[in-house]
Amino acid sequence: MAAKRKVTLQIPLRILGAFDEVAKRQLGIGRNAFFSMAAIMLLVKLATLAAPKKRSILLKELDSEYQSLLEKAGKAA
Repeated sequence: MAAKRKVTLQIPLRILGAFDEVAKRQLGIGRNAFFSMAAIMLLVKLATLAAPKKRSILLKELDSEYQSLLEKAGKAA
């Protein structure tokens, strides 16, 4: 999961403002880190749809990526 790809999201300004409020003001992290963490959390919830063998691999990879994000967010704060 080391490769990165730019993704464009079209989000209403009111919702983006709410994201910024939580991410920057309350958590002290950037918008990109916030969206990455949210995407990982969503994938974890959806992992139950995967086959058991693939699910365990996916969860290990997501855990590794999440830990990396937490480290980067901690350094930036």
